[in-house]
This record gives sequence, C-alpha cells and structure tokens, in this order.
Amino acid sequence: MVNNAIERYTDDSGRDIVYGYADEVSIQTNDTLEEWAEAKRLRELRESGPTRYYVNCYHDTAKLLSETLKVTELGALMKLVPYLRINSGGRLYHKGNRMTAAAIAGVLGKGKRTTDAILSDLAAHGVLTTERNGRYVVYGINEHYHSIGKHVRKTYYTKVYQVKTRTDIANLTIQAAGLLYKMIPYFNFEYCCLCVNPNETDQEKLRYMSHIQLAQLIGVDRKFVDRYTKELRKYGFISSMLFYEAELYVINPDVMYRKRDEYTQYAEMLRGLFAMGERCADQVNVKRGDLPY
Repeated sequence: MVNNAIERYTDDSGRDIVYGYADEVSIQTNDTLEEWAEAKRLRELRESGPTRYYVNCYHDTAKLLSETLKVTELGALMKLVPYLRINSGGRLYHKGNRMTAAAIAGVLGKGKRTTDAILSDLAAHGVLTTERNGRYVVYGINEHYHSIGKHVRKTYYTKVYQVKTRTDIANLTIQAAGLLYKMIPYFNFEYCCLCVNPNETDQEKLRYMSHIQLAQLIGVDRKFVDRYTKELRKYGFISSMLFYEAELYVINPDVMYRKRDEYTQYAEMLRGLFAMGERCADQVNVKRGDLPY
C-alpha cells in the first residue's frame, strides 16, 4: 500500500529541504517546486488572459517600404495598423465604420491637404487599397504588407499589438511613429532589443545597435534618431538602458513581440520594467505643490 503522506527531509548539505512521498522513490527539491509553481502560473496566465489581437508586420516588406516611403508616410501607416479588423480582408474601421479620408485625418492629427497627399502616395505604392462605399472612398491596407488573423506567406514577421498602439500611438508625432515603423525588422527575436542580427538567439553573438548605427541603417540622420527615440521613450514604446556608457534600445513587448509565447519569464520581466518606468515617470511629473513635503 502506498503511503501518500508527504515527508520532509534535510539533504546531506544541511541546507535544502527535500519533499517526497514516503513510499515513492521520486523526490522534489525546493528549486523544482518553485519551477513547477512558476510554470503553472504562466500556464494559467496564458489560458485565462485576454485575447491580444495583433497585426502581422512582415520584415521584408517593412524594409522595402522603409527604403521607398517618406518617414511621414511610414508614420501614417503605423498609426493606421491598429484599425485593421480581424478577417476583414485588410479593411480599416474606426468606431464601427469603414475609414474615410476624414476619419484618417482625425487619427493622424493632420489637415485634409496633408492627409490626402499621404493617402495618395500610400495608394500609389500599393500599400493602401481603396473602394467606393456610397458617397465616400474608404481605405484598407494591402495584406501583402500587413495582415491580421492570418499569415499570408512564410517569412519573418513582427506582431504589433493593437491595444497599446491604438490607445497610445495618438500621443506620438507622425515622425516618431515613422521611426517606430522603421524599427520593426531590427529588434531581436529572443531579447526584444535593437540589433544588427535580429534573428540571432545566442546572446553572446548579438550585435547591439547604437543610435548612430540605427540612423545609418534606416537612412535618417543622428539628430532625427535622438529626437524621436526620446519621444518613443516618453510614451513607453521603447526603453533605452545605459550600460558602461553604451545605450541599449529595448522594445516594449506590449507594443511589438516576435515569439509565439507571449508570457515567457523574460517577456514578463520586461513588462514589469516598463510598468515600473511608467510609475516612476508619473511620480516625476507630479506638480511640486502636490508633493507631500
């Protein structure tokens, strides 16, 4: 008869406690029990967490567009990506309605003339699709460049989450949104940091990207990168960490992510750091008259 009572033993070192059933050979240490508890927590988080819709941003076309479109046009595209509706064939929706030029102007925060010029260029390059809906022309995004709910082809892609980008990207200037779009193909699969070899998983082989290298790679000047990375940091899209006078750029995993599993320990750690940063920023921005001293 098996004795199901759990027994506790001190191991030979006198430091660790070993748990096991008295009539069974298998035992578990504190470390393994902690690993099991963490694995259970992550599994429950995956199963019970809200559905996180994301748009597939394909790296090859993102690089192509970065080379051919203006930063403002890329910024407009980045601001429109959150308005794709799942399994709608690339159609853009705002407040339940198909997006017209007027609705897009409101999302971009630009006037009619500027918006019309941006839409014309994006349509001419085949990025935006147009169709007549009654009296109005309505817009969509060509699924060759961005899709939601399905993969249109096998290639490297980044998941851009709709919640964070839709709520917070309105705070960004169109130039900062364009810089964020240019970053899409260049952040690492495993560590979410900007690097020259974004598909490398061996940390010792990573070639981290400085702001000078980033400027050279995406075809903008250094002042542009300095100015608009500051804006991206301000609104929690990226973080820059200073190590030994070298700056490391990390993408918020609630903005963009590349791995299938959204709840890895590393991703959860990054989310915690960004949450801490947001609380710290809120405290710094408190008016002096509101301080408790």
